[in-house]
Amino acid sequence: MPRKYRIKEVVSGYKIRRDEFYHAGLMALSYAADAPDGTRVFFKQYKSPTPTVGWYKKYIDYQKEIKRRIESDKIAKEFCYDMLHFFEYPGRGKPTNGYHQIFEWVSASKDLEQVLEEVKKKNSPDFGQRLILAKRLMGGIANLHRAGVIHCDLKPANIQLISDPSIKAEWKLILIDMDYSILNDRKAPWHGQQSYVGSPNYFSPEHINNKAPLEVSDVFTCGLILYELLAEGHPYASDSHEDFAEAVNSYKAGPPKLKGAMDAPATNEQVSQYLHRCLDPNPDNRPSAKDVQTVLNGRLGAKTSSPKPPSTPYIEPPKPLPEEESAIDEPPLPEPTTEEPPKSSTITLHHVDSGKSLVMHMKTIIGRTVCRQFGDDSQFWTDPQFTLERDEEGWMVIPNTGAKNETMLNGKAIASDQTLKDGDELAVGRESKGIIKLPLGVKITE
Repeated sequence: MPRKYRIKEVVSGYKIRRDEFYHAGLMALSYAADAPDGTRVFFKQYKSPTPTVGWYKKYIDYQKEIKRRIESDKIAKEFCYDMLHFFEYPGRGKPTNGYHQIFEWVSASKDLEQVLEEVKKKNSPDFGQRLILAKRLMGGIANLHRAGVIHCDLKPANIQLISDPSIKAEWKLILIDMDYSILNDRKAPWHGQQSYVGSPNYFSPEHINNKAPLEVSDVFTCGLILYELLAEGHPYASDSHEDFAEAVNSYKAGPPKLKGAMDAPATNEQVSQYLHRCLDPNPDNRPSAKDVQTVLNGRLGAKTSSPKPPSTPYIEPPKPLPEEESAIDEPPLPEPTTEEPPKSSTITLHHVDSGKSLVMHMKTIIGRTVCRQFGDDSQFWTDPQFTLERDEEGWMVIPNTGAKNETMLNGKAIASDQTLKDGDELAVGRESKGIIKLPLGVKITE
């Protein structure tokens, strides 16, 4: 676990302003910071990847290529925050305190999540303004895909809106949280080592079924967002990941009923059909982001005006998926390799009372949603409660120190990373009161 930086501590020239913004996420600690020239920046100190994992160097090269592609596309760059700087920083008594990235500080007036809350409460902004936001969103994603980048973690909170009365939409749209985005033609360095990053209630079928996300995975999530923005709300919203996954894979959503009239020559029926196609669990049947932008703008030609019929429900069963959560001269990247990722050992969490088990082969985030299958005591777990991750020494548990109840290892509360061994017991509770809830046995198989 990296050391949390102090207020006004200077790290590689950046002055930490933890008093103004700080967030302890699962992958990184995030701070407001001042650059050497006084510019406010978004400073991330990573928990994962660490310099000790085998794919660390490939991850840095991958980030540089994402940065290069976005900056090489003038329009895509307008829709994305700037990736400013990459570096490692020495820690106390260690050769490095880990990997760091510096991003543009986006001074947003609000995010799309806040807009959707306003839509629910008072149907504001009006349908015309929401339609403009929808067109800008799909234009931004279409241009990101044209640049060869897949966002992977789209959700309303990652779509920042900056007030700009000079434009018709009144808001400039910026995409953030792209440090686990992927290239559309190169396998992610962490493929086979940990899950792809996504967010509850916005996972695509590819996330749910443990497959590498595609461009149309972004389109699926955009479809969910457009149901919220233009129609009657999120069709699959659920506190249960299992219920969400089942609804996604069985294609339960119907064509949306729009809450306003489309501008001619676009029609409500046409737009509704395309938004419904966005949620098709079969990726081959989803439209591209450019297709959706085109239909929203009423520019479909005769050959493309009739969308494909929806597929039958996806037959692949849902699998539990954990949650969540740069200016350099880049050397040419190595050609993509076709070798398979190294096989890792398996860790199993077993609940004696229910007889159920959770089996993992890669980094997995554990919390209330994942543990609901084990019984009612899952209510005492936070989403997330802890992360299970494998390094050179074996499997480790990384507690979320901000969880409501303590993470317990063999009856003792833990506040830092701990190496696990076969036969250990993980639970939540309060050590000082002798309370232990939902104990899970650990079995490690090499």
